[in-house]
Amino acid sequence: MDFTDLYAFPKPGDPGRSILIMNCHPSATIDPPGPTTAEPFAPAALYELRIDTNGDAVADITCQVRFSSSNDGGQTATSADSTAPGFAAAW
Repeated sequence: MDFTDLYAFPKPGDPGRSILIMNCHPSATIDPPGPTTAEPFAPAALYELRIDTNGDAVADITCQVRFSSSNDGGQTATSADSTAPGFAAAW
């Protein structure tokens, strides 16, 4: 699994909330170029973001997401567990 990017932004109009965007792919090759699997998100993986909100190096918010196996090129995301109030996964 290749976790390639993580972006964090304050929510427009509500700076007390954040928007997190993660970009990843299980793996990719150079020769031949392209993904090594058909599934962008690994179904066996638990994607977890741990967020420290007060600077003590301990996660105060945890967002967990799992993905289904690919079905005709699409995957479904399910919030596995989240301590984030109002957490919503949009995939």
